[in-house]
Formats: sequence, structure tokens, C-alpha cells
Amino acid sequence: MPWILNEAVVSTQSTGAQQVADRLSGVVETRAGSKIARPEDLVRLYDIILQNYADMKDISSLDKDGNTYQMIDVNTMFYRTKRCFYIAECHLGQSNWLNAIVLYDKCSEHIEQTEQAATGLQSNKTQSMIEDLQVLSKQIYSQRCSAHASAFLQTQLVEEEMKEISSDKNKMLADSLEEFKLLKNENDLPTIATLP
Repeated sequence: MPWILNEAVVSTQSTGAQQVADRLSGVVETRAGSKIARPEDLVRLYDIILQNYADMKDISSLDKDGNTYQMIDVNTMFYRTKRCFYIAECHLGQSNWLNAIVLYDKCSEHIEQTEQAATGLQSNKTQSMIEDLQVLSKQIYSQRCSAHASAFLQTQLVEEEMKEISSDKNKMLADSLEEFKLLKNENDLPTIATLP
């Protein structure tokens, strides 16, 4: 009799955690006419969802039901992928291009792993996950290309600025008499040639 009560409590706990995770994932998805969430906020919500799934894995009676345990693993990988994507979006928003590119690559790896794990399970939820991951994969590709182009442009601009600085600094005063520059400090002064 006590084991029946224990099973009922565990079943209620796992469904409760699943409902919380489903509600939070519904909050994460933007609705028409609602305020667009910042990537940082979405990362926090995905952290909470992942914590709920980690708590569900700690329930001892779930080990007996392999299908439920596998579904929790697939959901965990799916939400980890989404979380990684929004962390990359945070870096992209802060013009941290190289970190964003690395995180987009990591996201692509997560997508492949999640799709492999989800193909073993046949359910409507896994099919919708796979469709979401395919859409996310296209988004990742475009965002990664954008970040790569921005990083390339930033390095080109820095190189051009460095060429201007280095060429101006090494000019002799006699060569730069035609140009007027407002000098801010003594380090910007042109080099004066030494007389024999």
C-alpha cells in the first residue's frame, strides 16, 4: 500500500514539473501584440526550464520507465540548444562577434545531438521539436553569417585606423607642413629630423 501512495506522489510531482516547464516554454515563445522579450530574459527562463527537467530526473521512480526518462533527456537537450542560441544572441547584441560565432557553432552541435536523440522517440512533441530545430538551424546560419561579416568589417576598420595612426606618427615634420592637425597631447607630435 505505501508503494502505491509513493507512485501517486511521484507521478503527481513529475506531471507538475512537466506542466511548469510547458507553461514556461509557452511564456518564452512570443505572442502577437506582446512585448518582445530580451535575449537575457529568455536565457533566464530557459535556465528555469532546465532546472525543472533536472529535478524531474532526480525522481527515483522515473528510472523504471525508460520512455519518460528518454523524453526528459530529449527535452533537456532541446531547451539547452535554445538557451545556447539566446546566449549567442546576447553576445551578438553586445557586438561580441567572435563569442557569438563560437556559440552559434555550439548551437549547431546541440541541434544535431537533439535530432539524433529525438528520432528514437516517436511522438507529436518530438516531431514539433524537430521542426523547431530545423527553423532554428536556419536562423543560426543567418545570424552566424551576419556575425562573421560584422567581425570581418570590424577588423578591417581597426586595421585602417592603425595604418592611419602609424603612418601619421612616423611622418617627418617637413613632410606634414601642408596638413593641419589639432594635436591633443605631446605623443601626437610629428618626429623632428635631427640635424648633423
